[in-house]
Amino acid sequence: MKVIWVVGTPNGGTSCVAGVLHHLGVDMGDISLEPTNREYVVFEDRQLATYKTKRFRDYLEQRLATAGGQRVGVKCGAWYWMADPAPETLPVDVVLVNRPIEDSMTSSLRRHSAETQPLEELNRIRRLVGGVGEAWAAKELLALKVRPAMQVEFRHLLLDPQREVERIAARLRLDPRQSQIREAADFVNPAMRHI
Repeated sequence: MKVIWVVGTPNGGTSCVAGVLHHLGVDMGDISLEPTNREYVVFEDRQLATYKTKRFRDYLEQRLATAGGQRVGVKCGAWYWMADPAPETLPVDVVLVNRPIEDSMTSSLRRHSAETQPLEELNRIRRLVGGVGEAWAAKELLALKVRPAMQVEFRHLLLDPQREVERIAARLRLDPRQSQIREAADFVNPAMRHI
């Protein structure tokens, strides 16, 4: 068994896909179901922060050892794998979430524009562009080293949640109940576009 690893650009739909997996019965770790500074739950494992000084491989192996037969997942940046000497051997099924980088940037700007002053906003955009560039490069490097188990086009998920949720479940060999599939599809909120 492998850890389902959700990766993509910031504001690229990874929280939405991680939420879908959560509703399909995948253990996404020690997550807070309360929204953080966003209007939605980001599905990031709070325990992952304790592994910043350790190897990502150790975190993955610990998650698998305590899974008790349940599928487990993690949503985090692709840079976590870079220090691993053999990333192609990580025990992961990578789910690569695709969203045009311009859409990701627009989403982030829309989310933050009401919170900041113009000069602060300009400086934040500069930092964001650098961060997105790094994340994009990390994602591309990951794709070269670790072949994704599947790719999810975020716009397809928004347009037809039911079909995409069923495709995700089938591709990852999950065995959800029909009620879980409905809950996962209902979780996708095209009106919010998961900002």
